[in-house]
Amino acid sequence: MRFTARFVSAMAAGLFVLAVGTPTVHAQLSNDQVKCFASVSKIALKFASGKQKTIQKCNDKNIKTPGACPPATLSAAITKLQQKVLTDIPKKCAKVNTFGLAAMGFPGKCNDPDPNDMFTLTDLANCIESSHEAAVDALIDVEYGTTTGPLNDTTAKCQAEIGKDAGKYFTAVLKAIQACRNGLLAGKLTGFLPENCATADPKTATALAKAEQTFRDKAAAKCTDADIQALDVCNPNATTVSDAMNCLVAAHHLAVDDASPSAVDLIDFEYAAQPICGDNVKNSADEECDGTDDSACSGQCGSATGFFGCLCLNIPRERVVEHANSDLDNGWTGISHDSGIVEGGGYVADLYDCDGVTDFDCTVGPSCSNAPHSRCSNDAQCAFLGQGTCRKRRTAVGPHCNLNIQAACTSNAQCTGTGNFCVKQFHGPPLPLSSGGVSVCVVNEFSEDVTGTTNLTTGAGAVRLRQNSVTYIASANPQPCPVCGGFCSGAPGAGGPGARTLCTSDGDCTNPGSFCVMDNICSYGPNVDQSCRPDPPFGGTTALFGNPSVDCPPNPGSNISGGGLDILFNPATTGTVSLIPNQECGNFGFANSTCVGGANEGRPCTTIADCPSGSCNEQCFCPGGADTTQKPNRCNPACVVAGGGAPDGNSCTSNATCGAGFCHPADCRFNPADLDSTQEGQCTAGPTDGTCSTTAYISCTTAAQCPAGESCVIAKSNCFVNSGISRSGLAGTPYKRTAAIFCIAATSSTAINQTAGLPGPGAITTPTTTIDVGIP
Repeated sequence: MRFTARFVSAMAAGLFVLAVGTPTVHAQLSNDQVKCFASVSKIALKFASGKQKTIQKCNDKNIKTPGACPPATLSAAITKLQQKVLTDIPKKCAKVNTFGLAAMGFPGKCNDPDPNDMFTLTDLANCIESSHEAAVDALIDVEYGTTTGPLNDTTAKCQAEIGKDAGKYFTAVLKAIQACRNGLLAGKLTGFLPENCATADPKTATALAKAEQTFRDKAAAKCTDADIQALDVCNPNATTVSDAMNCLVAAHHLAVDDASPSAVDLIDFEYAAQPICGDNVKNSADEECDGTDDSACSGQCGSATGFFGCLCLNIPRERVVEHANSDLDNGWTGISHDSGIVEGGGYVADLYDCDGVTDFDCTVGPSCSNAPHSRCSNDAQCAFLGQGTCRKRRTAVGPHCNLNIQAACTSNAQCTGTGNFCVKQFHGPPLPLSSGGVSVCVVNEFSEDVTGTTNLTTGAGAVRLRQNSVTYIASANPQPCPVCGGFCSGAPGAGGPGARTLCTSDGDCTNPGSFCVMDNICSYGPNVDQSCRPDPPFGGTTALFGNPSVDCPPNPGSNISGGGLDILFNPATTGTVSLIPNQECGNFGFANSTCVGGANEGRPCTTIADCPSGSCNEQCFCPGGADTTQKPNRCNPACVVAGGGAPDGNSCTSNATCGAGFCHPADCRFNPADLDSTQEGQCTAGPTDGTCSTTAYISCTTAAQCPAGESCVIAKSNCFVNSGISRSGLAGTPYKRTAAIFCIAATSSTAINQTAGLPGPGAITTPTTTIDVGIP
């Protein structure tokens, strides 16, 4: 189609400059911002329709009588329409300032000619005028081409009918899509993605079908195949009425609304669609390339749907994909043990100092150029160590200023200058956790670059990984975090039972008229009903809590961790990592020391002499600060008898009940039946916890408290073994397992702290898949 070739070529020539790519998000808009969108769309519709009609009438006059509509007359009429746009948009959106426009998503795919003053209402008006003008010019070319007069009466009437009816169809399509978009922004429509308006909203779909049929019927009534052959309709030229109508319908619809990621349409400009990886334009500094825009690495650009989207594949780097069947143990109570993570999270790390031919030991992440290649954030650190410069690319996951990757930051205020801000990356999608009747949603942000080593052949390696875990308290339901699709329609929080619950089909939704929302939109939170990315690394599946996404954050008012809990995996390793008790417990009953290792393991001690072949240690694993409740675990006391003879492992209240042994408070021992990871512990003498057999986040004492068909599973409580926490990874390529032990600070929620046991230790073993590129 002539439309496609000319409209897209205008964009490639620099009419529109694309910016950073994210999904279209218009969350938490004010009434003024919603009204501004509606006003912009209305003004744009009038301009595009008016210009199209003006040119069509002029062309029809010239076809009938050459020169009847001189260029000066046409130019004056179009100039008047242009000035109307440039005047009306700033006037109608006057209550929205530059920051408000930014919150609406602008500049989106518009050009910002002067970033120093941000994107202004004048810039918006110019964008709407220029984008819609280019589209109309391209459509006129499809309708009329190079046809000139005079024509015979029937052919001239056919041409006039094509122009008139094409214009009406174009106006009807734009008006219908705009009405749907405005309905979504105003909250009158819900349950589908904005880009699916044409098919997902019955009213819009009906209006479009009716407009198309009317267009086809009217044009067919006035045109014959011979008329079409005498005209220059479409490119290549159509030769039949049917071919002409197919071309004209497609061209006019796609000019308004085209779902292809690489396409740019009028709705994109009016509603601030964001440039994305996959649109064939290198939109931002974080994209090294994009499809056909691959000058940085010709033919080596990562697919938008691959593991290295819009990154060059000829640079040595590794994608680490983390899997949902991880074993995550949080806190000393054991109640929040044996959790999983969201499938498909992880990170990309650049590799140095290995060629995959003679040297297989790689340095992972930012590092100094000279041996011993210490980790670094900037050149100054390497210069101080005498190790050259800091090797660091924008793929480094630690927070850094947009205009200077060597400038670490924690907030935008630290990154001064136009176009500068603090770039942060998520460590996987938000993590939903629920146990003991308490639920949280944890948003993990990298707080440092991931650095370490890996071996390309064996897969053995270890990295230092640090993150801020921003924790939000949630309702005790199957959605501690908002999900991206897969929930029942209905107003969040007001839809009654069944609204916004998880589903896989309409049959799962119990409310009258409710259906299962399968479009990729957020179920609740600040981005409710807005588009989201469901697939790794942006989103992923969970065993029980749906499909979270980085585009669906929890409600900010539910944050119970301030700037986040500082979590350090040092290391996350394919080897073995351990932590012995060495901190004083806050709980009065556990403020003394006990023997670790040796024949007197677990006995109270004051000096190492009390612990033959062992050591005399404090009983807690992590600093407690002002906390007065921290214990080694919540286990009951049990008898400890050397050699394991009777009554070893029995409940006890004092040493007198343990024969030759002693009564050990909070006795936790290795549980060989728990194979989630290595050295998992279980309370020797209880207490017990009951959880439903499938929906394990529901506590129970009987099956009646569980969903239908489930049983209540009663088992001794999980715990961290008294003598020390130990977890083991496993080397391999491409599949491996990493292990890490860490400390978790307390939150501001007493319920969370008491349920999980915070402050306290945490441990995780994570099955991963690694994908390497740029290595022979």
